[in-house]
Amino acid sequence: YIKRLRYCEYLGRYFCQCCHENSQAVVPAKILRKWDFSKNYVSNFSRDLLAKIAGDPLFNLNDINSGLYKKVKALETVR
Repeated sequence: YIKRLRYCEYLGRYFCQCCHENSQAVVPAKILRKWDFSKNYVSNFSRDLLAKIAGDPLFNLNDINSGLYKKVKALETVR
């Protein structure tokens, strides 16, 4: 049974195949921590939630990872 479970990279939990259809999405935490825009497997709930909040300014990068401004020069222009 465990082989049929699928892991959601956004929530960090396992889901059945009905609730996790191998959808992929960019995980905001990976962008904010590592500047990683790669797509990850997420549950259906996470996919829908991430799609809804995609355009909303929810996170303050300066509070979460201010060191990223030094690593990614393009961020300096939008600071």
